[in-house]
Amino acid sequence: MRKGPGRARLPVLWLLAAGLAGCAAPPPAVPPPASPRRATLPRPPPAAPPVEAAWEFRVVSGTCTATLRHPDAVVEFAAGPAPMLRLAARGVAEGAARVTRLRFRGEAGAWSLVLRDAPATERRLDAAMAERLRALLAGGRLGLSRQDSQALALGVPDSGVSGRAWFGCVAALRPAPGAAPAKGPAEGPGEDASG
Repeated sequence: MRKGPGRARLPVLWLLAAGLAGCAAPPPAVPPPASPRRATLPRPPPAAPPVEAAWEFRVVSGTCTATLRHPDAVVEFAAGPAPMLRLAARGVAEGAARVTRLRFRGEAGAWSLVLRDAPATERRLDAAMAERLRALLAGGRLGLSRQDSQALALGVPDSGVSGRAWFGCVAALRPAPGAAPAKGPAEGPGEDASG
């Protein structure tokens, strides 16, 4: 077969056409179709800060009482006239589950107490209990574990001058170092100072 001049030009024309196609400007970009604007919902307001409990202090007939009041719970610490501390914690709502454990965490310390005889229990007013009270009075978070397993966290504000005066009342009830401890329930298992 004889090759003619037309057949030799064909591959050259293909190469030339392919080269020109690569140099051609791309087609103009077509903007995407406009989508209808979605109605934007207003953002929900920021979460309200947790409600803090409020302190109340009183001294009556040699008994020093501090009460933390919160919309959902009341926790009371009463000491005297003997060197014992009575802790009582209860929910405010009708039929609220009883509180079985207190867990505190703050800058001045952390601790945990089981309320065996919930909603109230008594403990010796010893140095360890005094330190727990001092940490609580400095403020932090107090968790109340309840029988229905729904825990409640209370913001505890610093008790200020009134709290320090109440602690002075409690400290005056503590036995002198080396004195025989008061008769009463000992701290049992399930309690620790680290919370």
